[in-house]
Amino acid sequence: MAEDVPASFPTHYVPSVEKFANFIVLGLAYGMLPDQQSTPLVDAGQLVDLLPDCHVPVELYWHCWNLKSNLLEKLTRHLIRKAEILLEH
Repeated sequence: MAEDVPASFPTHYVPSVEKFANFIVLGLAYGMLPDQQSTPLVDAGQLVDLLPDCHVPVELYWHCWNLKSNLLEKLTRHLIRKAEILLEH
């Protein structure tokens, strides 16, 4: 348990974002999920959005090695283009 967490506060480690969402759906945890992950669950009645007007912006970074590679440059451009479409609000 982390030192800054009170000893009486239970904590658990869930090593997968998909399993974390499953824990929330099953009522074993609570937490925040990205819209792309939570919207289908809310629409299906599996989750309740407690603060539907609250959004927390998070900056995303794409990190890759500093290599001269046409394939890596194409992949980077493709990821950026698709992320802009997918994450646009």
